[in-house]
Amino acid sequence: MKLIRSSELRYTMAAIAVAGLITGCSGSSNNGSQTDPDTDLPELADDTARIHYHRDDQNYSDWRLHVWKDHAYGSDPAWNAPQSGWDYSYEHDGTEWVAWDIPIKPDAEEIAFILHLNGGPKNWEEDLVLRIAEHGREIYQLQNDGTIYTSRPDITAPQTGNLNLARAQWVLHDTVVWGQEIEDAEVSASDYFLYYSETGGLTLNQDGLAGHTDRFPLQAESTRWHAESTSLFPHLNGRPVLTLASDDLGRVPDLLRGQVAIARYRDGELADATSLQIPGVLDDLYAEAAQNARLGLDFSEGLDFRLWAPTARNVALLVFDASTPTSLARARR
Repeated sequence: MKLIRSSELRYTMAAIAVAGLITGCSGSSNNGSQTDPDTDLPELADDTARIHYHRDDQNYSDWRLHVWKDHAYGSDPAWNAPQSGWDYSYEHDGTEWVAWDIPIKPDAEEIAFILHLNGGPKNWEEDLVLRIAEHGREIYQLQNDGTIYTSRPDITAPQTGNLNLARAQWVLHDTVVWGQEIEDAEVSASDYFLYYSETGGLTLNQDGLAGHTDRFPLQAESTRWHAESTSLFPHLNGRPVLTLASDDLGRVPDLLRGQVAIARYRDGELADATSLQIPGVLDDLYAEAAQNARLGLDFSEGLDFRLWAPTARNVALLVFDASTPTSLARARR
């Protein structure tokens, strides 16, 4: 069976439809799938990156890939006119995948990308980045999953944990509350870790979390969360409380500038994992100081611009010489 490119698909489907009319036969339409992608997908060229994509609903109509940074297309495509549809459609283990080949610059380091319906919703809410030194030039994406997989994930295997959900909350600078009910015996018998990635590269597999810059042990407390004593997060009442070691508290502001998640292990095996919601810890660390802060543009003593963004890794202020659209901007960092 021939591997079909998207540019060829419409002609193939038309030919099949005509053949059906001539012969008077009926049957399922050919969707261009391929039974042996590992041998029939073209070998990846040195000047190319490849992104594979799988949807549970198997509906790839109008799904597009939007890229920027180190590609070699010549210019960044407009949002409503990204690269044409997928380059390849093929079958792997009884389910359909599609793939895009992206020409890259000789010194390419990063390909930023978004998978989305043409002019519509994204597959994942955040922009994603293929970092060649970290991920290689061939990655895999799943429906509604922001994980960058460097090898084809087993979509038939049950997944333990889910980084796409944030089922735990970092409520205070030293305290995390797991948002799901866990029996006391299970809480005390488990080991917990907070994972941090400076580059947002956390991925989840059956062994645990990978792609982390660092990880920190968490201590399970014997008492559960009681909002009555803090007036915070009443919906977490009775949920397990985890605390950071005092020696690690100085790292918290830096950790909040990256990706954070927690994992629970039982007898060395991954039992659960989830991303963290961080509004609580941000308020705990910064809210009091920000209450009286003068933000925005201030002319009282010269020209000052103040921004409250405690998790920002860098900030650039563009200053224009004039109010005309053609005036040049000077970046101040």
